[in-house]
Amino acid sequence: MHRACFIIDMKKIHYLSYLRAVACIAIIILHTVDVAVILYQDHITNGERIASLSVVYCMMWAVPCFVMVTGALLLSKDRTITIKDVFGKYILRVLIALFAASLVFALFNMLMNREGFGVAFLARGFLNALTGNGWAHMWYLYLLIGLYLLMIFYRAVAHHVSDKEYRLLLLIYVVFLSILPLLNMWNAKTGFYIHVSSIYPFYLFAGYAVAEEILKINKGISILLIVIGVAGIIASTILDAKNARIAYGNLLGYSSIFVLLLAVGVFSFMKNFFGGQVLQATEVVAADDPEPEASEEKKPGIIGKIFLEIDRCSFGIYLIHMIFVRLVLRYWQVDPYASNVTILVFIGLVLGILIVSYGITALLKLIPGVKKIL
Repeated sequence: MHRACFIIDMKKIHYLSYLRAVACIAIIILHTVDVAVILYQDHITNGERIASLSVVYCMMWAVPCFVMVTGALLLSKDRTITIKDVFGKYILRVLIALFAASLVFALFNMLMNREGFGVAFLARGFLNALTGNGWAHMWYLYLLIGLYLLMIFYRAVAHHVSDKEYRLLLLIYVVFLSILPLLNMWNAKTGFYIHVSSIYPFYLFAGYAVAEEILKINKGISILLIVIGVAGIIASTILDAKNARIAYGNLLGYSSIFVLLLAVGVFSFMKNFFGGQVLQATEVVAADDPEPEASEEKKPGIIGKIFLEIDRCSFGIYLIHMIFVRLVLRYWQVDPYASNVTILVFIGLVLGILIVSYGITALLKLIPGVKKIL
């Protein structure tokens, strides 16, 4: 794993690790259920479709929370990040992962589609990585690269404004990129806008704000945010299914006010309930794969150790899991809806995909060169 070059005792590392482990599981749930709905939508009931999509959309807090963890770690004043670090460590690592995974996925497609084995997958995978036309879940890697390119400037903002000014920045993002777009639901618009088009910097800044308590969200409020977020997402899913002409991005995308509230709620919930647990770390690693070691004072229990292991392999699990989602649901044609115990089938699929993806990632991490990437 990439490790930072300074020494720090980071008390918040426990909840960040747990958070990313839970988010990793949520991503597998999201993709497994979503692919199942896409493949078998012709013979599922409307109720099954609404229930399935509600699960999918309620898992959409996961990627925002990944970004919030990145913000909590990389915007920290305790960490020194240079331009050399940005390009030579963070961006380089993601680029290598992007091109390597694209080649593997291109080979997988070639073999599963019975096109035969040939070096054509090299050109196809390379082109997919350049154009972004590869597997859909790879969009997250392009997002990371974009955030890393601006990280020096994001850090300058985070470190040189007052807490009041920082909260104003978050409010501006929410109003212009999450709330005002809701006017589209009524075919209305406003001439006012800000010169950014992505909600993801908000999540980056919000992660730092909650971690450093620039935004103080207690346990009760964090639970309330989760409840409002989930309720809003489920209601929006039902309305969308009934052809209420609600644009997808308004209430069910990553800029949705409900997804935003849910993500902030989950992040603050984990901080409130696990932030007090101290996990001594002599080194803090890169934002996408912290690998702390427990101190003698506070060692995690069995569940905690499992979460820390998932977190340790979370980047690899994210990259690899879609191979098995596609393999099982598309090529092996396992239909969860054909069973009388659909929920149990989905649970089994998610656990199986998680375990296999973790096992392969853990084995790959034994290879010195690959370990630095995964």
